[in-house]
Amino acid sequence: MGVTLAEVWDGIADRRLEAEVMDDPSLPEAEHRAALRGLARLNAWSASDRALFAPIRQLSLELGRPVRLLDVACGGGDQLVRLARRARRAGIDLRPAGCDLSTVALDVSADRARRAGFEVRFFQRDVITEGIPRGYDVIVCSLFVHHLSDDDAAELFAAIEEASPRLALIQDLRRLKRGALLAAAASRLLTRSEVVRTDSLLSVGAAFELDEIEHMSQQAGMYTSRLRRVWPLRWQLEWRPRIRSGDTEELLLSPHPRDLPSPAIVRPRPVDANRGRGDAPDDDPATVAGRADLAQP
Repeated sequence: MGVTLAEVWDGIADRRLEAEVMDDPSLPEAEHRAALRGLARLNAWSASDRALFAPIRQLSLELGRPVRLLDVACGGGDQLVRLARRARRAGIDLRPAGCDLSTVALDVSADRARRAGFEVRFFQRDVITEGIPRGYDVIVCSLFVHHLSDDDAAELFAAIEEASPRLALIQDLRRLKRGALLAAAASRLLTRSEVVRTDSLLSVGAAFELDEIEHMSQQAGMYTSRLRRVWPLRWQLEWRPRIRSGDTEELLLSPHPRDLPSPAIVRPRPVDANRGRGDAPDDDPATVAGRADLAQP
């Protein structure tokens, strides 16, 4: 197990996709869980959920109703829980859900959400082959694109476009030398997991750069997307699709925050451990609150 900083540094000009250790189905469960804990610490340190939450908050002001959010490839669920915490503090009624291919990740996610006191639906799904369920206002995808081949990354963008959310947020690493330095240093300081230390460097080498993401989003039909740099050395794509109103075509673009009315405070719903599917989107796989449904679709 291992890749050196020098190897990633020397090859940074070209994307180099290598299988990450945590993607290996033969990885012992204990090591997988330890790696997810290490990644959660890295994500908490980066505070990358801050950039994701700002457009979600703005959308909630426009909708004036509960916001249904799906975290695609949710991993250990830590990013989703942080978004739910921000929503609670802002008085936003967020209805979160998460999907992942890994049953270990889903189990960790469900336990994390339950311990944090949030009602979250988790379900198993291969979004590359099965697509993304419709019915969500927001689709979030964080640190997943770099795991994919060029073709599969294009399929992911197309699946998000096909799901027709009101807002899509895709965030990932940039392929930069200073990004490799940061990944090496942060993983050494914040976790003892050798899986995370190895995968952090592999992730930077497999990351896409801004021009590549811009091209991919346009190929997927996300013509109104906005791509920007966010901390720490990441890119974030924000997409609001076009909608048809009568015979005219309008953009789902947000007004300036100062032009929006003050939001009504919506208290978060109490957690009901016995609550079932409830108001889940019609084509969402069968799930239950606070527990991953690990049955194969």
